[in-house]
Amino acid sequence: MLHGGGQEGGARSGTENVAGIAGFAAAVAVATRDIGTAALALMRSRDELVERLCAEVPGAALTGHPDERLPGHASFTIAGVSGESLLVALDAAGLAVSSGSACAAGKSEPSPVLLALGISPELSHTALRFTLSEPLGPESIDRIVEVLRSEVLRSERQRIAVTSV
Repeated sequence: MLHGGGQEGGARSGTENVAGIAGFAAAVAVATRDIGTAALALMRSRDELVERLCAEVPGAALTGHPDERLPGHASFTIAGVSGESLLVALDAAGLAVSSGSACAAGKSEPSPVLLALGISPELSHTALRFTLSEPLGPESIDRIVEVLRSEVLRSERQRIAVTSV
């Protein structure tokens, strides 16, 4: 793949980047030093988000296993509300969330992952996926819950108004 240089009897070109190797080793040491406690904090935050959303947002249900999941991952379906409308509401509130599963991002058909979990195609279109890189503070969780609850209730009022006409 690399050409040139006569070092090492012609076996390789160039010189090893010793400073880069040492820097990478130092970066890995810093990044992994507190990984256990960081993962626990992330899990506590995720679990608080799951508990609050399921308790306070009408129609919200966790997808997947409640405990055996990545520390920063939480995915929900919210019956009766389009996942896209929820994305728009959350985005307007400055919150970045995805719909469906990562492998189906940008596609209009139901997520194969959600279908494999036994979720109906209709319900899979209501999915929201939270991927946390750091723990959420209480005020962030409050904001997420309030935005989702408001959007679900607004959608419900619209549905009632349309069906009563």
